[in-house]
Amino acid sequence: MKKRFMLTCQDASRLLSKGQEHTLPFRERWALKIHLFFCVSCRNYARQIGWIDQVFHLVAHQWNSYHLSHEAKERIRETLKKAEPGLGCDHSKEEDHL
Repeated sequence: MKKRFMLTCQDASRLLSKGQEHTLPFRERWALKIHLFFCVSCRNYARQIGWIDQVFHLVAHQWNSYHLSHEAKERIRETLKKAEPGLGCDHSKEEDHL
């Protein structure tokens, strides 16, 4: 990023994306805040990626909290054994990872 008085929109969008994954250094955070104060388009983009991030985390949390019952896991194991006998290993002794 070149040293300028104010970020370009391209720099700001790059920092917004980077900020979704990592904490930005102080200087980048302030440069981004100043840019967002003046740029309506980038403020809208920041809102949109914030919304997308929230929805993604909500869906991911619900997906990760879903678990199969022990009976369903056993049915899947039996079906796989019947469909492809001799392939893979016997998972009946392992912890339930399905």
